[in-house]
Amino acid sequence: MWSPRPLGWPRHGEVPGWSRLPRKERVFGTSLSRGMASRCAAAAAILATTFVGASGAGRPVPRAGLLAFVHAQGNRAAIVVESAAGGARRVLTSPTGEGGDFDPAWSPDGRLIVFSRSTDGWRTRDLWLVDVVHRGLTRLTRTPGFAEKPAWSPDGRWIAFSRIEVGRPGCYRPDLYVVRPDGRGLRRVVKVPTGVDDVAWSPDGREIAFETPRSMTDNAPHDVWVVRPDGTHRRWLLANAGQPDWSTDGRRIAFVRGRGLGLEIFAARADGRGARRLTRNAVFDDGPSWSPDGSSIAFSSVRGGMQDVYVMRGDGSGVRRLTRNGASSGSHSPDWRA
Repeated sequence: MWSPRPLGWPRHGEVPGWSRLPRKERVFGTSLSRGMASRCAAAAAILATTFVGASGAGRPVPRAGLLAFVHAQGNRAAIVVESAAGGARRVLTSPTGEGGDFDPAWSPDGRLIVFSRSTDGWRTRDLWLVDVVHRGLTRLTRTPGFAEKPAWSPDGRWIAFSRIEVGRPGCYRPDLYVVRPDGRGLRRVVKVPTGVDDVAWSPDGREIAFETPRSMTDNAPHDVWVVRPDGTHRRWLLANAGQPDWSTDGRRIAFVRGRGLGLEIFAARADGRGARRLTRNAVFDDGPSWSPDGSSIAFSSVRGGMQDVYVMRGDGSGVRRLTRNGASSGSHSPDWRA
């Protein structure tokens, strides 16, 4: 679903991802060594106790979790992490060059965030990983084009994303790819003639949802389809929809519907039936992302004058503004992960 681009940013100028740290000392489905377990335990202790805000004062992080998102200031954007209750914030990346960092998504164990980075004036984007505690960076892809919209598999072994290779004959729209967190195993899941936009991995790991326009024409309606990670059993799920996000229990899926400034957030059963509208505004709401317990949805909106991150209950009630941006800054397209 092609969203507006406030202040000249790309559509996903600020992409939050909400995460709870794991209770078990396991990474990618295998037991950790004692040294790695100690490191993760220390990281969990740091994240569970305090984050340093702009004032330098430590503030407690609520058990509800953490939001990772892109804070855009002018034409620059960086990945930040903030308490789900708001207030405390920590900057994780400091992009160089013309561009910024976008599309953050938490790893299932809460140690890493994958994101897309552009430093050459939006001519290319690649996927990077950042260590949440130590802020160490690892480049994941080297694409002569765009690699963006990453989504982790539930076991942490794969990352699905949208990829286009500029200059490759016949390649004008991105396809759906997967890659391992160490950069190996890159492969195309499915070729989509009209292109792939937002991507989401089902909580049971059996399917990947992706958004795609119906045609190559401008302003063509978008639909949500699902496919198995091996590229088989592709099927249609939602009409006139985009930006899919499954609830943690896999029983519901949130998405956006509408055009231009008329985007609104909906939720339906996992089979696509029973869609219900959750927001009603003259301005757009987008980027829905379920909370770890499935009770709430984080999203972005310009209803307050600037683009900010908001939180509401799963039925659309109890809307609460999380960020408050001033002129030439904004926050949008949240992604809340367990």
